[in-house]
Amino acid sequence: LGVPALRVETSEAFAEAYGASAVPVCHLTRGVLKSLATLTLGRPARVVEAQCAATGADHCRFEARLE
Repeated sequence: LGVPALRVETSEAFAEAYGASAVPVCHLTRGVLKSLATLTLGRPARVVEAQCAATGADHCRFEARLE
């Protein structure tokens, strides 16, 4: 998929509130970032949560790529 067009790293309140999980849980944030990336980049974007604090990562990391 190449280099991300946009990367966002954040401490995530959703992950803290959710607790430990085997899979990423910050779906609302991912959806908001997808809309922002699409508007900012001017083309449809796909956003994935590459790291999630709920899975044990230090922080949540979202990556956007053009579709």
